[in-house]
Amino acid sequence: FLKECIYMDKETKKIKVALKPYKELNAKFTQVSNFMRQYITDAYTFKVYFYLCERWNSSTNYAFPSIRNISKECSISPQKVQNCIRWLIEENLIVKKSKEGYDGKTYNIYYINYIDIDDVMEEVIASDETKYIEIEVETDENIEEKNESESES
Repeated sequence: FLKECIYMDKETKKIKVALKPYKELNAKFTQVSNFMRQYITDAYTFKVYFYLCERWNSSTNYAFPSIRNISKECSISPQKVQNCIRWLIEENLIVKKSKEGYDGKTYNIYYINYIDIDDVMEEVIASDETKYIEIEVETDENIEEKNESESES
């Protein structure tokens, strides 16, 4: 399927790739709860959250990219990345901790939580424990009322 990437034009970095059917996704696929796109309304913050999900390590259960790497990979300033991380922490969507590396330096690690909305939209599931928070969501009735009032205008 994906035999090789061939750089056709080094300045624009156009590459030739083979397309694969969606059903053939493998471990290179990053899974994010559908509701997170609706809950994280700031595009930069969603991009940082998605990047942390992409860098999540299944053997350690956390992600550990540096602010500099997040900034570079997401094309967002380091200050904006820090603001996004601060919001994600405030919303309990990530838990930031420090860990000493093999080189003796201290590094940030990020545990990632996601919001799982069930049929009655009541539960929030965190990584190692069940935790409940209040969030605002539009119910079908609210959406219908809003649509009716807009159509009457």
